[in-house]
Amino acid sequence: MKILSWNVNRHDGDLEHQSNATRKELILEHDADIVILTNTRLKFHLGDSYKRIYTTEMPQRHDGIAYKAGENRVAIFTKFSFKNKVKTYDDYSSVCQMLETPLGNLNVYGTIIGAQKDLFESDFVEQKDDLERIQGAICYVGDFNMSFVEPFLPSEDKVKDMNSFIEEQKMAVLTADFENLKNHVAVSKSFLKGNTTQVELFEVPKEISEEEIIVVEIKEKEIKKQVNNPLHGVKLAYMLEKLVDHYGWDELGDRIRINSFNSNPGIKSSLKFLRKTDWARKKVEDMYLRTFVD
Repeated sequence: MKILSWNVNRHDGDLEHQSNATRKELILEHDADIVILTNTRLKFHLGDSYKRIYTTEMPQRHDGIAYKAGENRVAIFTKFSFKNKVKTYDDYSSVCQMLETPLGNLNVYGTIIGAQKDLFESDFVEQKDDLERIQGAICYVGDFNMSFVEPFLPSEDKVKDMNSFIEEQKMAVLTADFENLKNHVAVSKSFLKGNTTQVELFEVPKEISEEEIIVVEIKEKEIKKQVNNPLHGVKLAYMLEKLVDHYGWDELGDRIRINSFNSNPGIKSSLKFLRKTDWARKKVEDMYLRTFVD
């Protein structure tokens, strides 16, 4: 599964302008399953293979920035099926959509944090509230206007705040080690668990964008299975985390009616019950097989 993120630096001219055709070619050559673009246009599209969702068209002037007709800040394109759309605090700066991927459901939260430097703090506070209430695995992606390595941007204190929040939310910033990179991809550790990741940056002509294209590839590890035993080597904690990411606690509790899934549900308390209750564990194993193996 490939995730591509790119700040296209706002389009030149109309959609027939050669630079826009070049942008499309640069994106499509990576054959990504999920594409998150920032500083783009509503009418920009990638063809029939991709569904899309995007933030609201910008007014002529917003946050002290002048915009042209049709410009918007964030767009998500995907080959995967849409599930639930998630409400965000600001229809101009962020958009969130749950996608049904081969690795489980993933809430893709595309964003720009701080289109102007003095807006960074307020945007980040609001986005933290958004992310804290999302159930299931998250891909927090877009223009963070932040560098995680020296020289720290926008400041060392704000980088520390972001790192603390990311850790609290049990996510990993897959792009944190690249110098001078302001666009980033952070993904829930539960979604990455049991999988391998590869991150690459691709330079583009400076007249097209000053920002590099980020491509993250997430591959499911091959698990050697005993003959006739597809659960060999698959830990109970991994199965439960994948099911919670895929269904959320509410739906999982409806499908498997045990108290630990419906009353103050949590991974630790549920595992404690499942490990000493054979019939409940069997229900979890069967649902894992139906959802991810069959």
